[in-house]
Amino acid sequence: TDYFKESKHIDSFRSKPYWSTTIEMAARAFGAFVQDSIEEKGGYSPYLVHSHTNEADSNCKPYPEGEERKTLNDRFNVLFEKVRTIL
Repeated sequence: TDYFKESKHIDSFRSKPYWSTTIEMAARAFGAFVQDSIEEKGGYSPYLVHSHTNEADSNCKPYPEGEERKTLNDRFNVLFEKVRTIL
C-alpha cells in the first residue's frame, strides 16, 4: 500500500524500522480515524490526536491518505460495531 511504502520511506532515514512496524502503523491509522471521527461530527480536539494527521509533510506522509484512509476508517467502524454488539 502507499501507506506502507511511505512508512518504509520515512524509516530509510533511521538505523532501524519504526514507522513501518505493524504496531506503529496501526497506532497512526487509529489516530487518523479518531481525528476524522471527531471532525465528521464538527468537533476538534488537539489533545486526542496530532492536529495534522491529514496534512502531509513536504517529503514524508506518515498517515494514511485518500482511499486507503477511507478503507481503514471503514474497517475501524466495522470493528467497533462488532465490539458494541458483543458488549
